[in-house]
Amino acid sequence: MKMVFCDIDGTLYREDKQISPLNKEALIRFREAGGQVVYCTGRHILEMETILVQDGYPFDYLVLNNGGAILDSDKETLYEKHIEAPIGLDILQWGVDANMFVHMCDGQNSYGCFNNQAFAHSDMGDTPIPDDYMTLMKKSPSFQIISLNQEDMQTDQINIIKKRIEDHYGDYVECHLNLHFLDIVPKNCSKGSGVNYLKEKTNATTYTIGDSWNDLSMIEAGDHGCTFNYAHDDIQEKADHVYSYVYEMIGDILGGKYNELEK
Repeated sequence: MKMVFCDIDGTLYREDKQISPLNKEALIRFREAGGQVVYCTGRHILEMETILVQDGYPFDYLVLNNGGAILDSDKETLYEKHIEAPIGLDILQWGVDANMFVHMCDGQNSYGCFNNQAFAHSDMGDTPIPDDYMTLMKKSPSFQIISLNQEDMQTDQINIIKKRIEDHYGDYVECHLNLHFLDIVPKNCSKGSGVNYLKEKTNATTYTIGDSWNDLSMIEAGDHGCTFNYAHDDIQEKADHVYSYVYEMIGDILGGKYNELEK
């Protein structure tokens, strides 16, 4: 059996926040041919509802939170790890003190903060709420994922706080840089660990594709690791194949030229 692990942001969703109809058609065709599709993302389950429900993209498994959670096609949890509350609260406070955009998900709720304004975070947008952010955070028993990013979309402050997190809590959490975002997840969780978990479970031949730094572990874990011609050179060097679109890779897997999918 063949299994495709596909990143979401920058891979299926690009600048216009839309998945190419050709990519969707290719993924459907791949499943019809007996393959399985896995979305492998830093997003948490609350952020995936639009893609899975409204847009109706088919899947067999979900690797979420950069490997922190793995769900089956019924959205039943196969694997899940959490960041302990005291550690997560420290990291969130550091992000708030540095005036970064701060997001978290505890599995039930997702909240963000910027400029001392708390908001409820979802795939549909951010809704301001009157609560004090850190007081609200203390109600969470643990955290699935924490994300930080700078207002100016740069990484200088991100790199400073990344080192601080690793120095203080490197035995408990992993930091994954995705362009100008820093995702913090439980130790030994990555997109690559998600690939390895499902490879062990299914014994499938795996094809992995992504565009950013947090996709490197996935690209390297796949039997056939792929990326894009717009990805950083360092990422392209780790890949077995370089494409422009996901549907090109699917076309190769199915044994036909990708441009046949354009007809």
